[in-house]
Amino acid sequence: MSYNEPKTRRMRLQRLATLVCFVASGEGHWAGFDCSEPRDGSDNLTIGQRECSCGGTKRDTRPVRWIHVPKTGTQFGNTVFRAACDTLPPYAAMRAVPGESLRHAPHKRVIPYFLDCFPNAVERCLLDGGIALAQGHHALESFAPQRVAYVTMLRDPFSRLVSSFHDDYHDCKKCRGTSLVEFARSSQTAAIYANFLLGRSSEELNASSAVAEATERLKKFAFVGIVERWARAVCLYHSIFGGIPTNAEFMNTVRKSMKHNETSLADLSAELRRDARYRHRRRSDPHDLSLVDDYIYQAAVVRFDADFRAYEARCKVPKYNK
Repeated sequence: MSYNEPKTRRMRLQRLATLVCFVASGEGHWAGFDCSEPRDGSDNLTIGQRECSCGGTKRDTRPVRWIHVPKTGTQFGNTVFRAACDTLPPYAAMRAVPGESLRHAPHKRVIPYFLDCFPNAVERCLLDGGIALAQGHHALESFAPQRVAYVTMLRDPFSRLVSSFHDDYHDCKKCRGTSLVEFARSSQTAAIYANFLLGRSSEELNASSAVAEATERLKKFAFVGIVERWARAVCLYHSIFGGIPTNAEFMNTVRKSMKHNETSLADLSAELRRDARYRHRRRSDPHDLSLVDDYIYQAAVVRFDADFRAYEARCKVPKYNK
């Protein structure tokens, strides 16, 4: 069924009405939103003009569904909305009020922010079928790439685990009080990428087939970005879905952990990687999930680099360093 057919349009209207009620009830409006124009240069195009080889014409017109894996960059929602809803003002980007922080569940605030601050632009975008919304972190329950443009950002899985651990045991609340290594070994934190891409819990996954199934599914995604290549990912995304990125899309406008810096993050990630490889070798178990997400991530990196090379060739510009 086409997304332009009446039944689907009614479904979008019902979903929009639900979201409007959600915001109107007060649940969708948290202190800490800044709907005003910041006048700090974040609405400028200078970074995008410098970083992006070319931009702007939408090549994929399917409704966008963002598969948001925890700890892979909530602020990417700014890019998803800006590309899908082309009537948003240049300064539209979820950010904290100066002096405050969006520390509590920012992934649940992306939709309410845009709908609360810019209702006319977002309602038009929803009704036109520009975006298929899913609030928060949701694994794929069904997969229809012929009708929906699935997009996601992935990150080094061990780096992601460190961030999750430091964000109040984000992936496993019952793991509170455990060490970082114990947290990473939990069945609740294992193979999150496979879980989100295949819609199965870790207990339901077969490690010997999960990697192949997940990477095959990734091939059908309209966009697979890499957190460690953030600027390139933003540029590539806009080359597919249209528009020119604003400076805010290259900034962390949401939050940043105070419990680790880049050096400690790299050291702790390396520790988890060594532990996972050791356990994988020691067990010699085809069902061991220790490295499943790492294999999926490496496949995503290969996909992203190939997509970016094609983007550069299409724009006919010299390559530049990350």
